[in-house]
Amino acid sequence: MRCPFCQNPCHEETAECSHCGFSLPKLDHYLGRPPAIKKGITDRVEGLNGKEATLINNAISRLEKRFPQVGFSVLLDRVKPDVPLHLYAFWIFNRSTLCASVSTGAVNRDILLCIDVPGNRASLMIGYGLEPFMSAAKLKEVLDVAHARLAEQNYGAAVLMVVDRLEQLLLALHTSLRRTYGAEEAELGIKPPPLKLVGSDGQPIY
Repeated sequence: MRCPFCQNPCHEETAECSHCGFSLPKLDHYLGRPPAIKKGITDRVEGLNGKEATLINNAISRLEKRFPQVGFSVLLDRVKPDVPLHLYAFWIFNRSTLCASVSTGAVNRDILLCIDVPGNRASLMIGYGLEPFMSAAKLKEVLDVAHARLAEQNYGAAVLMVVDRLEQLLLALHTSLRRTYGAEEAELGIKPPPLKLVGSDGQPIY
């Protein structure tokens, strides 16, 4: 992983970044007590109406059924303008009850979309289990598709676009991994060439 403040490499169990001194306790001291959030949608600023919430819940359900190892949640909140949103999302991700206690370290495949409604900002936080497969550039690409909707303060449409783009990204990743490890041929019913046990001279091949 990388330090969320200076972006230098660090170990996930490191208490304090050796490059800049960043730590979660220091962030706790600055931000205070984390808000209570839940799986799915937490809308602390009433940025979504009932219809939008239903559409988003359906999209999340579809995503998680297609990729049951992944959990997706969205938080709409009010964040101080001087607080970098990616740090706020990191703090929420690690200090809230969003992630199950068993989903720690390399097995954490949760995804949090954090939206600062007053600032029209958005940030994506992913668990360590997804970091080897989803680069910062890919996450930016996901957020970029919703940029215009965020600028219009159309938060429902923005969230739906993020979920849809994430689903496309995960599908591409899944297909790539299947091909890399040879699962593609098996799933398509392609049989491997027969194994020759006897040579042309009729003698066994050892």
